[in-house]
Amino acid sequence: MALGHTTKVYGVNDAAVHKITSDVAGTAPGLGSKVDIPGVRTMKTTITMDTKILEGDNAVLSADSVLKSVAGSVEYARFSFDLMAALTSALATDAGTTPNQTVTMTITQTTLPQFVLVETQTLQVDYVGGDLHQKFWKCMPGSIPTGNMHEDYEIQSFDFTSVPLLGTPSGTPATAWITYVADETAAAIT
Repeated sequence: MALGHTTKVYGVNDAAVHKITSDVAGTAPGLGSKVDIPGVRTMKTTITMDTKILEGDNAVLSADSVLKSVAGSVEYARFSFDLMAALTSALATDAGTTPNQTVTMTITQTTLPQFVLVETQTLQVDYVGGDLHQKFWKCMPGSIPTGNMHEDYEIQSFDFTSVPLLGTPSGTPATAWITYVADETAAAIT
């Protein structure tokens, strides 16, 4: 019997990004190491269609749509130098020895956003012992709010716009934009 085609999606249990190191037509995209999104809280996405309506004879005659854009945002609980380095061209530099260790990252005028694959995993699904993964294959960060809160935790986040891949991941068609995978047995993000 096939796995059910509908499920609830409750919560998000894990999320990670991979920096895209290459994306060439006809080959699998190059992916950097997995970087955890620490304390992921939400991922919201919107798939937008561009719809054109044909009118004539004082009536609607037809309508056609094309996939126009995919955009979203991720909220997470903990600031991460590694995640900032994956989302941008900035580097995290470690120095010193205990008790004087430091991690330093400087965002400069020439720091650029980087394409990343964003993946989430939800365990609270209708498949007992299973999960649901959402992969957004090629995402460009649009904004990365940072700061501090008065007497509260600052929730971290980044917004992204997704575009289709040029390359072809294994087992995925060319120009992949989003892949949803339901697993009967839960599988960790790799």
